[in-house]
Amino acid sequence: ALNDLVDAVIRDYVKWWYSPIIPKDHSFPAAARQTLTKFLLSISLHLSRKRPADTFLDFLTNSSSIVIVFLVELSSALSVSQGSTIPALEAVNTYLSSNPESNLANILNQKQQTKKFKMVAEDILENFLEKSAYGCDPARIFLREIFAGIVLEMTLQSCSKPEWINGWIVYLLEEGEPDLSQAIDAGVNGGSDPFMGID
Repeated sequence: ALNDLVDAVIRDYVKWWYSPIIPKDHSFPAAARQTLTKFLLSISLHLSRKRPADTFLDFLTNSSSIVIVFLVELSSALSVSQGSTIPALEAVNTYLSSNPESNLANILNQKQQTKKFKMVAEDILENFLEKSAYGCDPARIFLREIFAGIVLEMTLQSCSKPEWINGWIVYLLEEGEPDLSQAIDAGVNGGSDPFMGID
C-alpha cells in the first residue's frame, strides 16, 4: 500500500508536470521519491514500535474532545426542533445559519478542516522528515500539501463512510471478546443485566 501511495504521488504530482518540461531527466523524480520514501519509513518505524492498542488509544484520547463538542452542539441544534415535525437535517441547517460562529459550524467548515490538516501535516513533517528536507521550503510545502490534502483528507473521507464504520463494528464484534457478544445478545433478548460479570 505504501509503495502504491509513493508511486501514485510521484506519477500524478511530480512526473505529471516535470516530465513534459525536462523529459530526459529522471534525477528529480528519483530524489522526490527517495525523500517521500524516507519520510514514510520514518513514520512507519515510529508506529511499529508502538502496540496497535496504544495507537488506537491515542487516537481515541485525541479525538474524544472533538466528538464531545460535536455531540453537545448537535444536541443543541436538535433541541430547538424538539416536539415538532421538522426533520433533523433541516433543524441542523437552521441552527447553523442562525449560529455561524458555533463550534458545530467550525467542525463542519471545510476550510477549517483543511487548515487543521495542514497544521497536523506540518507537525508530522517536523518530527519525521529529515532536517535537510524540512529546511527546504519547496520540499516541505510539497510534502505538507500531499500529506494534508491527499493522505489525511482521503483517510477522513474513507473513514466517514457508513459502510466503513459498519464494517469495523462488525469486525470488532466478530473478533472481539466472546463475552461481549454474549452480553449484547443477552441484552437484545431481554436479559436483566447483560454486562454483569464482564471484566
